[in-house]
Amino acid sequence: MHVVALPHVHMTSTGYWFLPRNDGIFRSKGGCMRSYIHHDWIFQRSIMVRQLGPFHWSLLSIVVYAANMGALFGVSLYTLVPNDYSRSVAPRFFIDLYGIDASDPDVGYLHITFKRPDANGELQWYGPTLFALTIAGIRIINNIMGLTIALGYLLISVSRTLQSGWKTKHLQRQLYKVLLIQTAVPFVFSYIPLTIMLFLPLTGIDLGSFGTVLVMVTTVFPAVDGLIVVMMFPLFRCAVFRRFRLA
Repeated sequence: MHVVALPHVHMTSTGYWFLPRNDGIFRSKGGCMRSYIHHDWIFQRSIMVRQLGPFHWSLLSIVVYAANMGALFGVSLYTLVPNDYSRSVAPRFFIDLYGIDASDPDVGYLHITFKRPDANGELQWYGPTLFALTIAGIRIINNIMGLTIALGYLLISVSRTLQSGWKTKHLQRQLYKVLLIQTAVPFVFSYIPLTIMLFLPLTGIDLGSFGTVLVMVTTVFPAVDGLIVVMMFPLFRCAVFRRFRLA
């Protein structure tokens, strides 16, 4: 669904164009909700906040998720919806390249305007967009911090099990390897492409339609996340292979 329904992304030095593909724009945020639950579970298991129960942490996950998505949709409505300016500067070659006339008032898309001409015709940074990018940057930083804290907690947990029995240590090492890979995968396939998209305007480089490739790279993360768990645990892997009658 992600690969088929993600929009075209055309990246220029003055703004990004998110053009619909297959008559719509679709992006699942289920991974974000799961990420919040994972991080909250880590905090719940820590010594500092054990007085909070599972219900409170579940409620906190929902509140944080709602606030996060509310901020995202809020800045999108504030800065990204089509307006008279975006339609007036819409490139005509979009018609030949994507089959979309972005100047048509009946065509929907999202437009991130980094720079706009002032009264003298010189390009200046556009304040509302900088605010929106700040919100987006905070979201990425929060996810990175959450992953770092989770990884640190896992390191402490592994060190505490060194005196345990062989089976416990063996299982803990397997779990640690899985979670370490699951931490690295979103960095490579999600945070790095998104960081490039966020900070590329500072360089003035025009990547054009290559932006679609960066967005499609982010779809690798949810595709392989579950496979990592299946392939890394021998008993789980054997059970799945046996269930589907694989060698």
